[in-house]
Amino acid sequence: MANSERMSKVSLLINGKVVTKPELISRFGGTKILGVSIENTRLSGVVDRFVVHFPNTLGAVLSEGMYIEIKGDIRTVNTKDDERVVYPYIMAKEIKILPGEPEQYLNSVEIIDAELKDFEGVRPSYSDGGRTLATYHIKVCRGHNRNSYFRVTTWGRDAAFIGNLHDSFDYIHLKCRLQSHYSKDGQHLRFNLVSHYLEVPESEELANKGEDTGDVSLSAEPAEEVTAVQEAEVVDKVGAKAEVKSEDAVNEGSENTD
Repeated sequence: MANSERMSKVSLLINGKVVTKPELISRFGGTKILGVSIENTRLSGVVDRFVVHFPNTLGAVLSEGMYIEIKGDIRTVNTKDDERVVYPYIMAKEIKILPGEPEQYLNSVEIIDAELKDFEGVRPSYSDGGRTLATYHIKVCRGHNRNSYFRVTTWGRDAAFIGNLHDSFDYIHLKCRLQSHYSKDGQHLRFNLVSHYLEVPESEELANKGEDTGDVSLSAEPAEEVTAVQEAEVVDKVGAKAEVKSEDAVNEGSENTD
């Protein structure tokens, strides 16, 4: 669909509790890439867990039990041959150590120029009175032949919109909440983006269909919390494709902090 690949822009703001000790992930010259896991709590009380990578050059000395705030982006490590997702992670560019548990947990992701991939479909939700939801995948181009891939759930009017016109455009802008779940065997952590704002940049294809040639944006709706049951029914069949067959299959340089 896309005639030329666009660079994506991803920004994340999140806070949470550090729940693992820092471990060395990789080295690039004199820079060490360290990793921890954090927990972020939804309004409903559901706790999401995320892997965070950060360079030692940030100067952050982290330990279990700390609360931190992170600015950065989200990425995936993929297999070399066909770019199947091995695992997702947050790449921190700024870390602030908080004095204690935050009164409000932050969790926001904005992605500009995400390429729409692998549209799964539109269906009624299994809860919330059968409200419409759409599921699809996006490709985030990081440059230097590095890409990240994420699954997105969109609700309500946005779901109906993308369901009707997803074959008419290549790129979208999203504002989302990041959620996590484990595969059925409990061994593999997955990320899911739940969008509450969707915008389609100006598109010649939409114009040819008689649509307004300006950016198409829909009213923001509250982000839905996708339950573990809903995720298990729909996501595991996708996540099964991301199993690690060999460490040699992982993209070289995936931990680059660019």
